Amino acid sequence: MLLLPTIMEKLNQIKEIISSTLKNLYEATENRDDQEDLTPHIRTPCASPVHTKISQ
Repeated sequence: MLLLPTIMEKLNQIKEIISSTLKNLYEATENRDDQEDLTPHIRTPCASPVHTKISQ
């Protein structure tokens, strides 16, 4: 029973962090029209990222 207040405190801290992160994400997506589109600058793999041995 003595651990319950400590656990609740940590959970409330995590809840605040998640709430503020979600708020920032929603604000960023709402203001997306003002930002530059970075889609052409995103790197994509040209092949399988898993190393495979080529038999000759």
